[in-house]
Amino acid sequence: MARKKATIPHRQDDRPVTTLEALYHELNGELFGGNLHPVHEVKLLWVDPKDAKRYLGNISLRWSSQRPLRGSVVIRVRTGMTARQTRKTMAHEMAHLAAAMEDGTLKHNGTFWKWMERIGYGKHHHFDGEKVGERDLYTQKSEARKAVWFWRKQPLGIKVFYMGGLYTLVDVQKRGTKALIAYGNGCRWWVPAVGLSTLVTA
Repeated sequence: MARKKATIPHRQDDRPVTTLEALYHELNGELFGGNLHPVHEVKLLWVDPKDAKRYLGNISLRWSSQRPLRGSVVIRVRTGMTARQTRKTMAHEMAHLAAAMEDGTLKHNGTFWKWMERIGYGKHHHFDGEKVGERDLYTQKSEARKAVWFWRKQPLGIKVFYMGGLYTLVDVQKRGTKALIAYGNGCRWWVPAVGLSTLVTA
């Protein structure tokens, strides 16, 4: 009989964050066994949301013999997030560093997700009582792709609900995450396909 794979509880760490340096040092010890670069060898930067529209955090580094050069690691974290989302974002970038020290890449690959699972932030991670902006970006993107795939299989012209209103499905993007809906007066809008709800018989 196959042994059921143990699941790691989704981390719900909402302790206050003081500085990025203190947070990095704390997580390095708690989640990574102190095996990542010491905090004084990492450049940590807060980034204004208007300058970080496409990410919550990111990491860059330079390489030498398949290892990040000491003093070359830069981690940026967006300001204005909740404490637990800030902690998750820092942990995400640190998992990239841990994975890169193993396989030399910063990709969202198997090595990276192994680390994320190990530290309690696996794929489709969620917070209890999630607030606006706390939903896992990987989950959001996955749900958006599934929604487009679903609605592209439906016949155009069917009736759909969006934000409480009844509309006609006109088109669905082949590459993208939106659907075109129309109201009875001829007005049309491109809206997130994931926001469309139950089909209604025309």
